[in-house]
Amino acid sequence: MSLILDGFYDAKTARDIATGGAAAATVVLTEINALQIAVNSAAAGGALEILVVNSTTMTQGAVYYEAWNDPQTYNSDAHNMARARMDKVINYFTRIGYSIKREREGVANRIQWKIKW
Repeated sequence: MSLILDGFYDAKTARDIATGGAAAATVVLTEINALQIAVNSAAAGGALEILVVNSTTMTQGAVYYEAWNDPQTYNSDAHNMARARMDKVINYFTRIGYSIKREREGVANRIQWKIKW
């Protein structure tokens, strides 16, 4: 699957998805969109960074925390997919100039995104 600079896939990939030749990037695109909305709101309010906690698919799912925190132990297909999805989100925001990192949310087994601009 080919995601272009804005995080969405190109027309060829959309055709492949429509004809069964590829899978949609729904989780990745939904996460990117949620983070874009959070950044927009924070920037409009004068902030230079944001912490996104327990409000998106990736910040609510333990599988994402497990995949990030202990890849040696958690190496199932689901965990490998979670890691790949998080990497796509990080790569997207990094390419357009943001600093983004995953952190543990307090003592919960969930990630939170810290994004700076």
